[in-house]
Amino acid sequence: MVNHPIILPLAIIGDENFRLYELSAFIELKRTISSTHSSLIYPYSESCSIYQHDLLRLHSNDIQIKNVHTFETISIDQIFDKFPHYDGLKDLFERNPDGSFFLIKFWADVSISPSIINSIINRDESFFTSYTYASCSNRPIHISTRLCSFGKQVLEKVEISEYPQRDQFDQFIYRFDRSPLCDYMVQFIQKLRSLPNTYMMNSVLEVRFLFFQETLFFLSIINFRILQYFK
Repeated sequence: MVNHPIILPLAIIGDENFRLYELSAFIELKRTISSTHSSLIYPYSESCSIYQHDLLRLHSNDIQIKNVHTFETISIDQIFDKFPHYDGLKDLFERNPDGSFFLIKFWADVSISPSIINSIINRDESFFTSYTYASCSNRPIHISTRLCSFGKQVLEKVEISEYPQRDQFDQFIYRFDRSPLCDYMVQFIQKLRSLPNTYMMNSVLEVRFLFFQETLFFLSIINFRILQYFK
Protein backbone atom coordinates (compact mmCIF):
# COMPACT_ATOMS: atom_id res chain seq x y z
CA MET A 1 0.00 0.00 0.00
CA VAL A 2 1.42 3.35 -1.07
CA ASN A 3 0.91 6.31 1.25
CA HIS A 4 0.46 9.43 -0.80
CA PRO A 5 1.62 12.66 0.83
CA ILE A 6 -1.08 15.04 1.95
CA ILE A 7 -0.99 18.23 -0.14
CA LEU A 8 -2.16 21.18 1.91
CA PRO A 9 -3.86 24.08 0.13
CA LEU A 10 -1.93 27.30 -0.16
CA ALA A 11 -2.97 30.32 1.88
CA ILE A 12 -5.01 33.04 0.19
CA ILE A 13 -5.96 36.55 1.24
CA GLY A 14 -9.71 36.04 1.25
CA ASP A 15 -11.62 32.79 0.75
CA GLU A 16 -12.72 30.46 -2.03
CA ASN A 17 -15.40 32.91 -3.17
CA PHE A 18 -13.49 36.19 -3.13
CA ARG A 19 -9.81 36.97 -2.69
CA LEU A 20 -7.16 39.61 -3.21
CA TYR A 21 -5.16 38.76 -6.33
CA GLU A 22 -2.73 41.66 -6.60
CA LEU A 23 -1.94 44.93 -4.83
CA SER A 24 0.61 47.60 -5.70
CA ALA A 25 1.57 51.22 -5.14
CA PHE A 26 4.00 52.91 -7.49
CA ILE A 27 5.50 56.17 -8.74
CA GLU A 28 5.66 57.15 -12.38
CA LEU A 29 8.48 59.50 -13.32
CA LYS A 30 8.45 61.32 -16.63
CA ARG A 31 11.96 62.00 -17.91
CA THR A 32 13.42 63.59 -21.03
CA ILE A 33 15.58 61.18 -22.98
CA SER A 34 16.50 63.32 -26.00
CA SER A 35 16.03 66.82 -27.33
CA THR A 36 16.98 69.04 -30.26
CA HIS A 37 17.76 72.73 -30.22
CA SER A 38 15.30 74.93 -31.98
CA SER A 39 16.22 76.49 -35.30
CA LEU A 40 14.50 77.92 -38.31
CA ILE A 41 14.37 74.47 -39.85
CA TYR A 42 13.81 72.22 -36.86
CA PRO A 43 11.64 73.47 -34.00
CA TYR A 44 12.54 72.52 -30.47
CA SER A 45 11.38 69.04 -29.58
CA GLU A 46 11.97 66.50 -26.88
CA SER A 47 11.19 62.86 -26.23
CA CYS A 48 10.02 61.56 -22.92
CA SER A 49 9.88 58.15 -21.33
CA ILE A 50 7.96 56.94 -18.31
CA TYR A 51 9.85 55.18 -15.55
CA GLN A 52 7.83 53.21 -13.02
CA HIS A 53 9.17 52.58 -9.54
CA ASP A 54 7.26 50.15 -7.31
CA LEU A 55 6.85 51.33 -3.74
CA LEU A 56 5.24 48.02 -2.82
CA ARG A 57 3.78 45.07 -4.68
CA LEU A 58 2.05 41.86 -3.68
CA HIS A 59 0.89 39.17 -6.10
CA SER A 60 -0.86 35.92 -5.29
CA ASN A 61 2.00 34.12 -7.09
CA ASP A 62 4.35 35.36 -4.36
CA ILE A 63 2.46 33.21 -1.85
CA GLN A 64 2.64 30.21 -4.16
CA ILE A 65 6.37 30.62 -4.80
CA LYS A 66 7.08 30.78 -1.07
CA ASN A 67 4.79 27.78 -0.50
CA VAL A 68 2.84 29.50 2.29
CA HIS A 69 0.03 27.31 3.63
CA THR A 70 -1.12 29.30 6.66
CA PHE A 71 -0.88 32.88 7.86
CA GLU A 72 0.05 33.99 11.34
CA THR A 73 -2.99 34.62 13.54
CA ILE A 74 -3.06 37.61 15.88
CA SER A 75 -5.65 38.96 18.29
CA ILE A 76 -7.57 41.83 16.78
CA ASP A 77 -7.38 43.54 20.18
CA GLN A 78 -3.74 44.35 19.38
CA ILE A 79 -4.69 46.84 16.68
CA PHE A 80 -8.10 48.20 17.72
CA ASP A 81 -6.54 51.42 19.04
CA LYS A 82 -4.96 52.21 15.66
CA PHE A 83 -8.38 52.99 14.20
CA PRO A 84 -11.26 55.37 14.97
CA HIS A 85 -13.42 54.45 17.96
CA TYR A 86 -16.63 55.09 16.02
CA ASP A 87 -17.23 53.09 12.82
CA GLY A 88 -13.70 51.77 13.00
CA LEU A 89 -12.20 48.31 13.03
CA LYS A 90 -13.84 47.30 16.30
CA ASP A 91 -17.33 48.17 15.05
CA LEU A 92 -16.75 46.35 11.77
CA PHE A 93 -15.54 43.26 13.59
CA GLU A 94 -18.45 43.23 16.04
CA ARG A 95 -20.96 43.58 13.19
CA ASN A 96 -19.35 40.74 11.25
CA PRO A 97 -17.46 38.43 13.63
CA ASP A 98 -17.41 35.60 11.06
CA GLY A 99 -15.89 37.79 8.35
CA SER A 100 -12.34 37.63 7.03
CA PHE A 101 -9.87 40.17 8.38
CA PHE A 102 -6.28 40.36 7.12
CA LEU A 103 -3.35 42.47 8.28
CA ILE A 104 -0.91 42.98 5.39
CA LYS A 105 2.53 44.37 6.27
CA PHE A 106 4.86 45.61 3.56
CA TRP A 107 8.47 46.65 3.29
CA ALA A 108 8.26 49.70 1.03
CA ASP A 109 11.09 50.65 -1.32
CA VAL A 110 11.16 54.44 -1.62
CA SER A 111 14.67 54.60 -3.09
CA ILE A 112 15.01 55.60 -6.73
CA SER A 113 18.23 55.07 -8.66
CA PRO A 114 20.39 58.25 -8.76
CA SER A 115 20.93 57.70 -12.50
CA ILE A 116 17.18 57.98 -13.01
CA ILE A 117 16.90 61.08 -10.84
CA ASN A 118 19.82 62.77 -12.59
CA SER A 119 18.26 62.18 -16.00
CA ILE A 120 15.12 64.07 -15.08
CA ILE A 121 15.17 67.69 -16.20
CA ASN A 122 11.77 68.73 -14.92
CA ARG A 123 10.77 66.33 -12.18
CA ASP A 124 7.27 65.09 -12.84
CA GLU A 125 6.06 62.46 -10.40
CA SER A 126 2.68 60.75 -10.34
CA PHE A 127 1.58 58.35 -7.60
CA PHE A 128 -0.87 55.49 -8.16
CA THR A 129 -2.29 52.38 -6.55
CA SER A 130 -3.65 49.32 -8.33
CA TYR A 131 -5.40 46.26 -6.96
CA THR A 132 -7.12 43.23 -8.40
CA TYR A 133 -9.65 40.86 -6.86
CA ALA A 134 -10.83 37.46 -8.09
CA SER A 135 -14.28 36.02 -7.43
CA CYS A 136 -16.32 32.99 -8.42
CA SER A 137 -19.45 35.15 -8.79
CA ASN A 138 -20.36 38.13 -10.94
CA ARG A 139 -21.73 40.96 -8.86
CA PRO A 140 -21.00 44.69 -8.45
CA ILE A 141 -18.55 45.39 -5.65
CA HIS A 142 -17.42 48.55 -3.96
CA ILE A 143 -14.19 49.15 -2.09
CA SER A 144 -13.86 51.67 0.69
CA THR A 145 -10.24 52.67 1.36
CA ARG A 146 -9.68 54.69 4.52
CA LEU A 147 -6.51 56.39 5.68
CA CYS A 148 -6.06 56.57 9.44
CA SER A 149 -3.53 58.77 11.21
CA PHE A 150 -2.99 58.73 15.00
CA GLY A 151 -6.11 56.59 15.39
CA LYS A 152 -8.34 58.99 13.46
CA GLN A 153 -9.74 58.73 9.95
CA VAL A 154 -8.18 61.33 7.66
CA LEU A 155 -10.02 60.54 4.44
CA GLU A 156 -11.97 57.86 2.60
CA LYS A 157 -12.18 56.89 -1.07
CA VAL A 158 -14.93 54.66 -2.45
CA GLU A 159 -14.52 52.87 -5.79
CA ILE A 160 -17.03 50.68 -7.64
CA SER A 161 -16.50 47.90 -10.16
CA GLU A 162 -19.61 46.66 -11.98
CA TYR A 163 -18.23 44.85 -15.05
CA PRO A 164 -15.54 42.30 -14.18
CA GLN A 165 -13.54 40.38 -16.78
CA ARG A 166 -13.76 36.61 -17.01
CA ASP A 167 -10.52 34.64 -17.17
CA GLN A 168 -9.70 31.18 -18.57
CA PHE A 169 -10.46 29.58 -15.20
CA ASP A 170 -14.03 30.90 -15.25
CA GLN A 171 -13.28 33.43 -12.51
CA PHE A 172 -14.42 37.03 -12.46
CA ILE A 173 -11.56 39.52 -12.22
CA TYR A 174 -12.17 42.95 -10.73
CA ARG A 175 -9.44 45.45 -11.61
CA PHE A 176 -8.88 48.85 -10.08
CA ASP A 177 -5.95 50.14 -12.15
CA ARG A 178 -3.92 53.31 -11.69
CA SER A 179 -6.06 54.87 -9.01
CA PRO A 180 -4.38 58.23 -8.21
CA LEU A 181 -3.03 58.59 -4.71
CA CYS A 182 -4.61 61.46 -2.79
CA ASP A 183 -2.74 64.76 -2.39
CA TYR A 184 -2.56 64.23 1.36
CA MET A 185 -0.64 60.97 0.98
CA VAL A 186 1.57 62.27 -1.85
CA GLN A 187 2.69 65.19 0.29
CA PHE A 188 3.32 62.87 3.21
CA ILE A 189 5.50 60.54 1.09
CA GLN A 190 7.51 63.48 -0.20
CA LYS A 191 8.09 64.73 3.34
CA LEU A 192 8.94 61.22 4.47
CA ARG A 193 11.64 60.93 1.80
CA SER A 194 13.23 64.14 3.05
CA LEU A 195 14.12 62.48 6.37
CA PRO A 196 17.81 61.52 6.65
CA ASN A 197 17.52 57.78 7.32
CA THR A 198 15.18 54.79 7.35
CA TYR A 199 15.06 54.65 11.15
CA MET A 200 13.38 58.05 11.33
CA MET A 201 11.01 57.13 8.50
CA ASN A 202 9.91 53.95 10.21
CA SER A 203 9.51 55.77 13.53
CA VAL A 204 7.03 58.11 11.85
CA LEU A 205 5.18 55.24 10.16
CA GLU A 206 5.00 53.25 13.39
CA VAL A 207 2.78 55.77 15.13
CA ARG A 208 1.08 57.53 12.28
CA PHE A 209 -0.43 55.65 9.37
CA LEU A 210 -2.55 52.62 8.64
CA PHE A 211 -4.90 51.95 5.75
CA PHE A 212 -7.84 49.68 5.82
CA GLN A 213 -9.73 48.54 2.77
CA GLU A 214 -13.22 47.19 3.15
CA THR A 215 -15.20 45.18 0.61
CA LEU A 216 -18.43 43.28 0.88
CA PHE A 217 -16.51 40.06 1.54
CA PHE A 218 -13.51 40.89 3.70
CA LEU A 219 -11.38 43.63 5.12
CA SER A 220 -7.63 44.05 4.71
CA ILE A 221 -5.42 46.32 6.80
CA ILE A 222 -2.32 47.65 5.12
CA ASN A 223 0.76 48.63 7.09
CA PHE A 224 4.16 49.33 5.61
CA ARG A 225 7.77 49.97 6.62
CA ILE A 226 10.68 51.40 4.67
CA LEU A 227 13.04 48.74 3.35
CA GLN A 228 15.91 51.00 2.30
CA TYR A 229 16.44 54.53 1.11
CA PHE A 230 19.21 56.28 -0.77
CA LYS A 231 19.02 60.03 -1.11
